Amino acid sequence: MATPGMNPQKEIIPNRLVWVYHNVLYHPSGGRTLYGHCTAQDAWVPGAGIVNVPNPARAVDDVQIVGNLIDNGPNLPLGFDGITTIDAATIPTANRINTQEPDLVAPGAADYRPVNAGELATLAGVAIPDFSWADAPHPPTGPTGTLVNSSPLNRDGAARSNHRPGAY
Repeated sequence: MATPGMNPQKEIIPNRLVWVYHNVLYHPSGGRTLYGHCTAQDAWVPGAGIVNVPNPARAVDDVQIVGNLIDNGPNLPLGFDGITTIDAATIPTANRINTQEPDLVAPGAADYRPVNAGELATLAGVAIPDFSWADAPHPPTGPTGTLVNSSPLNRDGAARSNHRPGAY
């Protein structure tokens, strides 16, 4: 018998290949989010009535957080401590966290472009790895087409280079 209010056929789908590259996560000076930068859930054991889910289920698997500029106020936790599927120790070395406030044209007027020749505009990032379907279950087979991860254009459609953080 199912627990009241629970759908016995409910399927919870874990996340895999969560890649966060080249973003600007910014909260303006004088403010901050309530708790920390991010959050994630560790592996968990599916309860009764949850079907077609690995046991244990990993909430996140193959997380890559690289080349981002994160500014959210000092001394806030990243939110990944104790998560066994995330190498939290490498995140601070692979990103810029609370090391600089992004120099944006006019964030108060919703103009989030980097100042020309400012520090944000000149940051060099890292190349995003191409996708691979080598670890996909069979069947189904992976889709055909290009598996290249690149961002050759910015938000306005202009050429983009250096894999730098942000949409501009």
